[in-house]
Order: sequence, then structure tokens, then C-alpha cells
Amino acid sequence: KIRAGRYIFTPIEGNVFDKRVEGVRYRRGDKDIGMTSVFYGRTVASRAKERKRGVILGYERNWEKWMGGAFYYDLHSEAPAVTAEEARRNPLALHGGMDRQRVLELFAGYRFGRHSSFELEYLHGRAYTDLDGWTEHGSGAVATLRLRRSPDVEKAGDYGLWISYYHQPRATFLHHAMDGDPSFFGRAGFRGWGARTDIVLMRGVALAVEGFDLRPAHPAAALVPMRSYHGARQRVLGMSVTAYF
Repeated sequence: KIRAGRYIFTPIEGNVFDKRVEGVRYRRGDKDIGMTSVFYGRTVASRAKERKRGVILGYERNWEKWMGGAFYYDLHSEAPAVTAEEARRNPLALHGGMDRQRVLELFAGYRFGRHSSFELEYLHGRAYTDLDGWTEHGSGAVATLRLRRSPDVEKAGDYGLWISYYHQPRATFLHHAMDGDPSFFGRAGFRGWGARTDIVLMRGVALAVEGFDLRPAHPAAALVPMRSYHGARQRVLGMSVTAYF
């Protein structure tokens, strides 16, 4: 199967990558017997410094109770992610740009029943910024207990519920799917809890409530000279209503 054009690409749960892309993706097989995939292209953004180009390789498989997969990402920015002028105007700009990232994502999960499962991801990433030579080799993990699978929006009263724990150094994610702000702590990465429930209020209308309590994965990481992320914290509570047509 070949898919070409512009679309949203979210491997596994989106803890490493969840972004609109333009490019080509080739898939062979299916998840019940094993599916391999190759993507080449770039992310969609108005400025070249914000676009990442490269390859994403993947393998996914489902068994009766188990599920697993692996993805490898190798992406680089199309222009310098941070310029010297930007860094002079705003020293914090260095925290927002990486010129190249390589991430390995390993995933395994077990289904307890029709609605519940436990999922674990191991992440290892390498990141590099040209301007100041910053580099990081970091490993992390995400654990998710899914108490109820995503609801059927055509069934009023159906609901979904999950809770996750994250430990992700900055090198381990490119464009995270969470509605909290994983880049809030810059190069310090993040760790903490997240939870979400989705409730179908009526056929085709769903309410989502989610919250996150996050801290830096590496509190001693420098924010600016002589200042670190020690004591930093981010708390997010959000609600949304979505109508499906």
C-alpha cells in the first residue's frame, strides 16, 4: 500500500511523533501478521527552520492478547533551527530548536479484556543543535493503563479512560501528541502524569476532559546561565466538546 500527499502521521500513540506531513509512505502486510512501513518526506510548517525532513521506519504486529512494534525516526531541519541573531535577542530560543534528531521507539502492550490494556514504550533519542553544539543522548519511557478503550461516538453513554506516566528527556520526542506542552521545560525534557476521559453525551457528540501534572526530567539542566529548571512545574486541565459528522 502506498500513500502519498499531505496527511497526519501518528505512529503508535504519538508519544514521539504526531504531525501533519507531506511525503510518501509504503506499507507491506497488516498488523495481524506483521506490518512494515517506510515513510520519506517532511513535516508541514510555514518556515523552513520549523520543517523536519527525513525517514521514519516502522513495524507493528497484533496477537490475541499482545501487541508490539518498533519505529525509528531520523529527521533534520531544512534550515538552521536557531540562528545567532535569534539567540542574541532571546537566549531561550536555544531551547526550542534542534537541527537533527534520531529516535528509537519500542512498544509492547497486553490486553486484559475487550476494553482494558497496559502499554509500555521504551524510547532512546539523540539530538543535536548546530549553533551551540548542544547534544543529548537520552532514554525514557511511557507507561499507559487503558481502563476503557476509546468510545464509539455513535453510542450515547459510551466512554473511554486512560492514565499515563511519562519520563521523556528532550531527545526522545519530536512532535508530541499530548495536549499539555512537552516543550515547556526546553532541553530539560519532562516527566509526570496525564489522564483523560472521553464521554459520548449523545450520538456524534463527545466530551473530553484531560489533565497533566509535569515536571522537568532533568531539573539541573540550564535554563539560562546561572539558572536551572529546579522547582519548575506545569499543570494543565482542559475540556473540549467535539461534534462528528
